[in-house]
Amino acid sequence: MKAKTRQNPRKTRGGLPPSAINGCHNNTAGPVLNLMVCQIRSLIWSALVLASLMPAGIQTIRAAGGDTIPAAGSETSAAEGAPAVDANDLQAKVDAIVQPLVDGHTNLGVAVGLIRQDQTLVSGYGQVVYGVNRRPDADTVYEIGSISKVFTGTLLAWFVQTGRLALDDPAETLLPDSVRVPAYETRKITLQDLSSHVSGLPRMPTNFAPRDPYNPYADYGEDDLYRFLSGHTLRRRPGETYEYSNLGAGLLGAALARKSGMTYEQLLIERICAPLGMDSTRIALTPAMRRRLAPPYTTHGYWKLRIFLPDSNWDIPTLAGAGGIRSTVNDLLKFLAANLGPIQTDLQAAGDLARQERFKISDTMSIGLGWHIFHFPDFAEPIYWHNGGTGGYRTFMGFLRQQRLAVVLLSNTQSSVDGAALDLLRALKSP
Repeated sequence: MKAKTRQNPRKTRGGLPPSAINGCHNNTAGPVLNLMVCQIRSLIWSALVLASLMPAGIQTIRAAGGDTIPAAGSETSAAEGAPAVDANDLQAKVDAIVQPLVDGHTNLGVAVGLIRQDQTLVSGYGQVVYGVNRRPDADTVYEIGSISKVFTGTLLAWFVQTGRLALDDPAETLLPDSVRVPAYETRKITLQDLSSHVSGLPRMPTNFAPRDPYNPYADYGEDDLYRFLSGHTLRRRPGETYEYSNLGAGLLGAALARKSGMTYEQLLIERICAPLGMDSTRIALTPAMRRRLAPPYTTHGYWKLRIFLPDSNWDIPTLAGAGGIRSTVNDLLKFLAANLGPIQTDLQAAGDLARQERFKISDTMSIGLGWHIFHFPDFAEPIYWHNGGTGGYRTFMGFLRQQRLAVVLLSNTQSSVDGAALDLLRALKSP
């Protein structure tokens, strides 16, 4: 991200990323406060390192295992593709890939869900709360970060499939008349441009200057968004260059909400969550979700001396479509099952549209509406995927549609789970 003032690189540089960010603490509230914070953290670090070396110190984070449950939305026998795998063997493959994340003290806890033909498995590893011997499960709540962009792209596809909008509609048509959306010569920014990150808009608006760097999006309002758009000049023609943009995806979510006459959360619930039975996918935490929320953590130190320090939750009201959703493994498996199809809702056509390639980024990656698409030589079909990251969370979901293979990994630690997710897909796909 590119914030001009009061920027915290750990918090705002990589918020809602398309790839994992390894940031560092950098409280820029002032030099005196910086010094005090560093001294306090140094004392905490020293005390916890000493405690970790004592026999009665902090317990090593270890847990594994999971439960096999019927595949969400599956009423058919095993699909063509990868052969059926014994449940114990499936569990062993998942354990071998995910358990090292907690054994190596990289992630405090990881919740994993996967669909493999007519099998669904959910496993929890590590801890939900540091020092408390309780594993995450299918209903543990996480901030999913930029995975939200896939939901925003699917909402756009729903509007298009139902004839309410067109992909080439200019974004400005959904905003107040007083807002000037920048154009390049005569080329205007379209809704598709926003969803596919080719709008020409920057990653973040230049007037993004959070008062609280530990909850950086909370005070960025609709007026701030409109003020930036009206004063911005595009550097390139929309539709020609991929530039990942939290701003663009957030603007798209806000525009679709305005078109619907609802908030983004109300639109999300009505068009995706309710039809799929996703009762724990929201922007604002319900009381029940808050009780199941995995608190966020950042890591400090190295390997067995690494400790987990509490981080802050992020509230993203205006740019919610870019990264404001909270969800669970259970709910995201329902969404993935809907993308694997078939489903008996109007989301079937929307999902099909959202997955269509819109722009080629490189020889191995392209993008649809929200979905990034890998084209790897050792995979016989594309991988549809997105990851996410907020202050103390890292997430990934992706699938191979022909093989009916899907994975979701959610962690409440600022350490990437992308590699483990791709390893799972690679280990479980057909030869």
